[in-house]
Amino acid sequence: MPDAELQVAQNVWINYQGLKVSAENLRISLEIVESAQEAFDASESRYQKGVAAILEVITTQTALANAQQQRIQALAGWQNARIQLAASVGSLDLSTLH
Repeated sequence: MPDAELQVAQNVWINYQGLKVSAENLRISLEIVESAQEAFDASESRYQKGVAAILEVITTQTALANAQQQRIQALAGWQNARIQLAASVGSLDLSTLH
């Protein structure tokens, strides 16, 4: 296989693996957001019943915001990996960007 073909095949493989990793990160980020949301809801409920301090609510709210931010970053990484793979196999067009 000539060097150019080998390079193209290697780029496709690398971008495919990158997409797999990004998809897994996206899946995990959703689990983290769901868990953080449950923790926040529970702490807010405990606070309303008078059995938790406001600091606990603020802490879980901050954790939820951080989880949501990580989710957005994971989504952006996944979208970027999709575009990189599409470009490496030569199928990048406007429909790929949606």
